[in-house]
Amino acid sequence: MGNNPASNVDPSSGCTNKKGEDCVKGVLPGTVTDGIKWNHDGSDWLGAPIQQDAIFITGNSSNSSSLLNYFISYFSYFILCEYFFLVTIGKKLFKFKVIVNKSSSLNMFIAIFIRTIIRLFPFNPISFLFTKEKMFWHEIFSDTKLLPSRSTE
Repeated sequence: MGNNPASNVDPSSGCTNKKGEDCVKGVLPGTVTDGIKWNHDGSDWLGAPIQQDAIFITGNSSNSSSLLNYFISYFSYFILCEYFFLVTIGKKLFKFKVIVNKSSSLNMFIAIFIRTIIRLFPFNPISFLFTKEKMFWHEIFSDTKLLPSRSTE
């Protein structure tokens, strides 16, 4: 028996998920896969129920939904934190605050949105090396700056 639960399926169980793939309940009892010892009822040895379509069970993942969840979380975190509080958890911890240039033609929400999008660019983390002002691209294009919070109070 291999290290994949699908290869440890009891063919007499007839257990398949929606996609026609073998599910956990068909794994032979006492089989150890990926450090988990399986019980008769499809739970691990601690009794926790196992999701039948999880990636380590079926070998399939929903990359598009994972990517969508990532972007929703990413945009929600940065936009909401910086728009409403001018800080994220890291900025608060290190006592920094995002400041939108008062002479900017962008309103604050648009500036924060642009700042968040540009952070996704692969070379943004080293972009300060390519500018005279030693600023990141997300600061330049959104007309924002990161300043110590004590200097802005």
